[in-house]
Amino acid sequence: MLLLLPPLLPERSVVVELIFFSSRLPCLTQSLPRARYGHACLLMEWSGRPGVLAVGGALTGRDAVFYDLSARRWESFPSLPYSVDGHAVAMVEGIPVVFSWRRAIAFDGVGWRHAPELAPTRSRSAFAAVAIPGHLVSGCQ
Repeated sequence: MLLLLPPLLPERSVVVELIFFSSRLPCLTQSLPRARYGHACLLMEWSGRPGVLAVGGALTGRDAVFYDLSARRWESFPSLPYSVDGHAVAMVEGIPVVFSWRRAIAFDGVGWRHAPELAPTRSRSAFAAVAIPGHLVSGCQ
């Protein structure tokens, strides 16, 4: 299954589709609470529920929302401490972390905290990030 978030068309920027690979049939879901683009998404669990976290973006800045896959609805999520756009989000040792420019913020289960120990060493924008367990890469520690 694939969750497609809005395209860059203002009139459709809140429409979300689920596409099932087996049937290739799209299924409309609950619309996003606010239009967004330039955001980042992460498949994760929150309070034991699987879903998709959507954070930041050009129109939404500090906003974060969680799409509960079982309930098929968007829920509010604690806001980021600052606006982000052109950023990335990844799971680092089971913790959602937003990477933006030269900063990183981690979700501690209640809110977002600055995580300078995870911040990129060089300024970055409009990039992707993926956490790779250290044991899979030798000679870089």
